[in-house]
Amino acid sequence: MSRRTFLVSTLASILVLASMGIVYQQAAASDDVTAEQLVAEALHRGLYGLQSDRDRLLAEAVSVDPHYPPARWHQGFVRVGAGWSHVYDAPGIIGTSSTLASYRKQRAEREDTLEDHLQLAEWCGSRRMPDQQRAHLSRVLDFDPNHADAREQLGFRLANGQWVHTSELQRQAEQQASRQESLEDWRPQMLNLRKDLSHPNLETRIRAAARIRSITSPTAIPALEELISPHSQAASMIVLEAIARMPEQDAVNSLIRHAVFSPWPEVRDEASLLLKKVPCERFVPILLAEMYTPVESQAALTPDNGRLVYQHAFAREGKDQRQVLLLNSIYRRRMIPGVDASETLSRAVADSFATAAQLQQSAQQQNATTRLLNERISRVLNLATQQNLPANPQTWWQWWDQQNDVVIQGQKQTQQQRLTRQVVVQDQTRSSVVSDGFQSDASPRPQRGECFVAGTPVWTGSGIKPIESIQVGDVVLSQDIETGELAYKPVLRATIRPMEHLIKIRVGNETFETSGGHLFWVAEEGWTRVRDLESGATLHAIEGNVSVTAVESGSEAQTYNLVVADFNTYVVGDCKLLSHDVTDRRPTQAIVPGYVAY
Repeated sequence: MSRRTFLVSTLASILVLASMGIVYQQAAASDDVTAEQLVAEALHRGLYGLQSDRDRLLAEAVSVDPHYPPARWHQGFVRVGAGWSHVYDAPGIIGTSSTLASYRKQRAEREDTLEDHLQLAEWCGSRRMPDQQRAHLSRVLDFDPNHADAREQLGFRLANGQWVHTSELQRQAEQQASRQESLEDWRPQMLNLRKDLSHPNLETRIRAAARIRSITSPTAIPALEELISPHSQAASMIVLEAIARMPEQDAVNSLIRHAVFSPWPEVRDEASLLLKKVPCERFVPILLAEMYTPVESQAALTPDNGRLVYQHAFAREGKDQRQVLLLNSIYRRRMIPGVDASETLSRAVADSFATAAQLQQSAQQQNATTRLLNERISRVLNLATQQNLPANPQTWWQWWDQQNDVVIQGQKQTQQQRLTRQVVVQDQTRSSVVSDGFQSDASPRPQRGECFVAGTPVWTGSGIKPIESIQVGDVVLSQDIETGELAYKPVLRATIRPMEHLIKIRVGNETFETSGGHLFWVAEEGWTRVRDLESGATLHAIEGNVSVTAVESGSEAQTYNLVVADFNTYVVGDCKLLSHDVTDRRPTQAIVPGYVAY
């Protein structure tokens, strides 16, 4: 950057800060200033390194409303019962000292097995330790993802053969209702605009296009997609112009849908190129999750204790899961005295062959759809990420893991569904299906790896502990990126990554060594890999920002990480730095945890 450019940028920042100060002073002079306004201003000041202003404004927010949670969270307080406790006062956060000591004793006496975690979950439940109960039930699912009792206690329900949490079912229902409401709200206006787009008068068409381009509300997206985009290729292009200016994730999702499903290749390519301007983590994982390998099938017909059993297995692989469908037809003869059994057997065999042919045809149709979808997604990814990779799901999955320095440990989870058909084949009569049964099984999930070296201090409900000592059931300090909420959350899993070369960063008087793909929150930029950090980068800590003073090559060592419930974050070091756990990061528009500015 030239000296002139630097001076201009600095002057612009000073003018912005000055105008912010005027706005705040005007707000402060009003009796209507709210805690929400003060917190927003505090977080904005913090982005510019004005720590004293940040602290003062948060204190004023608390004085305006002592119970306004965001003000407390950003001061480093967590909710404890009906009151607030500073993170320094964390010991005892999950129960009395005697209860916690008893829990640790119980945990130390148990093995890392399904049965022992079930027993620990029951023990914690009887002593009102819900976080620990949840952690051990979650560990049960690592051994048996289809464990019905654990699933139900954790709030999951079976929906179309898949375990889905009740909160997710509610979210989906609310999302669908909201989409339908938005569609109906915008329908009259969109129908008029669609009509005007086909008007014989050129000026009318131009005005309609301009009105569509001027739409800024994401609530219009369902109507734009359903009523305007299908109208014509030109209309779709106009819709893309409007959506591309919206910062919300709903707009990114709409670009993805246009890029993959539009009937016009030109529209698909334009949407893909618009995605190039979007951070990869906001669209790549969504696309990769829709790629699957072709369905493979295998069939067998075997006798079993006087019955004929036809088995047909179908399997395909997704990014994080292997899906298996087992279809069993069990043929049982209903005998009529004096009738030749061979004829009945022949009909059963013929039925099994017909079933096999029909299922195989369905698999081929599914594979044709899968190939087309993979090709479309691959083109979107190549255009948006400037790669040149084939339409092969495994190739793209490996590329993304390499981009994030992720090492997958263990096998992919296998979601297995079993459908059983009981068929009674009566002598000299047609066969009939008398019952159907469904069962679902799954194998342990794989573990990713983006980790800290041993000795990294982690803030827990019982004080600061080295990361390698933290176990399932411990609670760690965590922050929600969307709301800024600060809370202690249970550790659901602890992971270990093999020896590798690490990166060392210096923050104040502390040093952290991590794998290159580990994520810290950079102010205004969001989650950033360690290998992409530079000296001078501003990292988010729960009581303000801290600066990276050096980025260096580190040692070779084994590393450790956690899976933290709900927020997927935890706090490390004396500076209370916010770190992501080992799970995938989720898209967000926040520039500071709890603060979104468009």
